[in-house]
Amino acid sequence: MEEKLFPYIVDLLIKLFDTMPPQEEITLDTRLQEDLNLDSLDTLDFILAVETQFGVKLDMNNAKNTRTLRDLVQAVITLNPDACNRE
Repeated sequence: MEEKLFPYIVDLLIKLFDTMPPQEEITLDTRLQEDLNLDSLDTLDFILAVETQFGVKLDMNNAKNTRTLRDLVQAVITLNPDACNRE
Protein backbone atom coordinates (compact mmCIF):
# COMPACT_ATOMS: atom_id res chain seq x y z
CA MET A 1 0.00 0.00 0.00
CA GLU A 2 2.85 2.38 0.80
CA GLU A 3 4.27 2.08 -2.70
CA LYS A 4 0.94 3.11 -4.25
CA LEU A 5 0.53 6.25 -2.15
CA PHE A 6 4.17 7.30 -1.96
CA PRO A 7 4.45 8.87 -5.47
CA TYR A 8 1.51 11.17 -4.72
CA ILE A 9 3.12 12.32 -1.48
CA VAL A 10 6.41 13.01 -3.28
CA ASP A 11 4.63 14.94 -6.05
CA LEU A 12 2.97 17.12 -3.43
CA LEU A 13 6.29 17.67 -1.68
CA ILE A 14 7.99 18.75 -4.90
CA LYS A 15 5.12 21.11 -5.78
CA LEU A 16 5.30 22.77 -2.37
CA PHE A 17 9.05 23.25 -2.10
CA ASP A 18 11.49 24.40 -4.77
CA THR A 19 14.65 23.02 -3.21
CA MET A 20 13.97 19.30 -3.20
CA PRO A 21 16.45 16.68 -4.41
CA PRO A 22 15.59 14.84 -7.63
CA GLN A 23 12.51 12.67 -7.26
CA GLU A 24 14.46 9.45 -7.77
CA GLU A 25 16.58 10.26 -4.70
CA ILE A 26 13.57 10.57 -2.40
CA THR A 27 12.62 7.31 -0.69
CA LEU A 28 10.16 6.21 1.97
CA ASP A 29 12.97 6.47 4.51
CA THR A 30 13.88 10.04 3.57
CA ARG A 31 13.80 12.17 6.71
CA LEU A 32 11.83 15.39 6.49
CA GLN A 33 14.15 17.61 8.48
CA GLU A 34 17.56 15.98 8.18
CA ASP A 35 17.45 14.89 4.51
CA LEU A 36 15.03 17.40 2.99
CA ASN A 37 16.06 20.31 5.20
CA LEU A 38 12.47 21.15 6.11
CA ASP A 39 12.26 23.27 9.22
CA SER A 40 9.39 22.84 11.66
CA LEU A 41 7.15 25.32 9.81
CA ASP A 42 7.87 23.69 6.44
CA THR A 43 7.08 20.30 7.96
CA LEU A 44 3.80 21.62 9.33
CA ASP A 45 2.90 23.16 5.94
CA PHE A 46 3.65 19.85 4.25
CA ILE A 47 1.59 17.84 6.74
CA LEU A 48 -1.33 20.27 6.36
CA ALA A 49 -1.15 19.94 2.57
CA VAL A 50 -1.15 16.13 2.86
CA GLU A 51 -4.13 16.29 5.22
CA THR A 52 -6.05 18.43 2.73
CA GLN A 53 -5.07 16.34 -0.29
CA PHE A 54 -5.99 12.99 1.26
CA GLY A 55 -8.88 13.98 3.53
CA VAL A 56 -7.22 13.04 6.81
CA LYS A 57 -6.47 14.81 10.07
CA LEU A 58 -3.35 13.76 11.95
CA ASP A 59 -3.61 14.19 15.68
CA MET A 60 -0.88 16.19 17.39
CA ASN A 61 0.93 13.02 18.49
CA ASN A 62 1.08 11.64 14.92
CA ALA A 63 2.24 14.97 13.55
CA LYS A 64 4.97 15.26 16.17
CA ASN A 65 6.22 11.74 15.49
CA THR A 66 6.38 12.17 11.72
CA ARG A 67 10.08 11.99 10.95
CA THR A 68 10.19 10.23 7.58
CA LEU A 69 8.02 10.06 4.50
CA ARG A 70 7.21 6.48 5.51
CA ASP A 71 5.80 7.77 8.82
CA LEU A 72 3.56 10.18 6.93
CA VAL A 73 2.46 7.62 4.34
CA GLN A 74 1.60 5.10 7.07
CA ALA A 75 -0.39 7.71 9.00
CA VAL A 76 -2.42 8.58 5.88
CA ILE A 77 -3.09 4.90 5.13
CA THR A 78 -4.18 4.26 8.72
CA LEU A 79 -6.58 7.21 8.67
CA ASN A 80 -7.83 6.74 5.10
CA PRO A 81 -7.10 3.34 3.53
CA ASP A 82 -8.84 4.48 0.34
CA ALA A 83 -6.10 7.07 -0.21
CA CYS A 84 -4.11 4.29 -1.91
CA ASN A 85 -6.77 3.90 -4.58
CA ARG A 86 -5.94 7.10 -6.44
CA GLU A 87 -5.88 7.07 -10.22
